[in-house]
Amino acid sequence: MELGTNVQSQEKPSLFGIFASPSLQFERMRGKVKVGLPMFIVVLLLSILAAVATQFIPPVEGVEGLPEVSPVAAMGMAFIFGLIGSYLVLFIVAALYKVLALLFGESISYKKILLLLVFTGMIGVLGQGVNVVLMAVLGGEQVSYTSLAPLFEAGTIAHSIAGSVEVFAIWNYILLALGLQIVGGFPKSKAIAFVITSYVISTSILVAITYVGSTLESIFTQM
Repeated sequence: MELGTNVQSQEKPSLFGIFASPSLQFERMRGKVKVGLPMFIVVLLLSILAAVATQFIPPVEGVEGLPEVSPVAAMGMAFIFGLIGSYLVLFIVAALYKVLALLFGESISYKKILLLLVFTGMIGVLGQGVNVVLMAVLGGEQVSYTSLAPLFEAGTIAHSIAGSVEVFAIWNYILLALGLQIVGGFPKSKAIAFVITSYVISTSILVAITYVGSTLESIFTQM
């Protein structure tokens, strides 16, 4: 019996198991788990989907004097930027979450936070896959069909806020709260407060970026 328990405790968490049995995967993360390979798989999948998505986004008018970007080149650039960007986002967000955890009085390690982000990131992979399929079927007018963003005009603050109300993002946040309890030992109330705080911060950043972008656009339009 003891041998069976030890074998079970040594089992590694499964990226795809996060969909059907997230609690089990989080329990397995409490042991020593390497993050490198799972992170590479998630980043690779996101980059491939970003590259494929370029084939369904309506072409942007080219700038005079500059050559048009071919579909193959667009896919290649999207893939490369997707790889670099995904890694940067994971490392930066994990660092910010570490600081936020300390503010909440919890001592979860940076590696455990990174593991949580990587494994819950599979929900983002699924969401992006669904949106790419919808872009192909519906014509690529929107980048996120699974959020409330399509209900509002692109480039507006309402569009940014609505974009954060997204099915897979909500699923991701729910799993993150669960993971913080199981892996990080957060009390349930703190885990929920942590997730709500991170949601408010990320949405505020999106709104600020949209506001600055729309302001600059209006200034250059009037010049």
